[in-house]
Amino acid sequence: MMINDSDTNTLVSVLCKGIITGAVTDEQVAKIRAAFEGRKEVTKATIRASLNVGDAVWFNEKTRPAYMVGHKAIVRKINRERVVVDLDKPAGRFHIGVTVPLTLLTTTPAN
Repeated sequence: MMINDSDTNTLVSVLCKGIITGAVTDEQVAKIRAAFEGRKEVTKATIRASLNVGDAVWFNEKTRPAYMVGHKAIVRKINRERVVVDLDKPAGRFHIGVTVPLTLLTTTPAN
């Protein structure tokens, strides 16, 4: 079954209200949390599978400090949950051998 953006927004709105008002039980909240954690793991696995040493990557919008967003780097080493990269150009105190969580990288440059 396909859910469109309008349906998704309605579902999220109702769910949030339910969580806030207590209409959603703690057990249901735990299931929602588990779903988010599962999604995060799938995202990390997908990113990890798409990376190779020497690939170009860019810091995404979740990156802090914000001045790092969009910076290009080259993958030096791939660990289970983090990647070691070398930035093309120094950015603040970051340049060579920067360890970054997988979730902060993208394989396509920001527009």
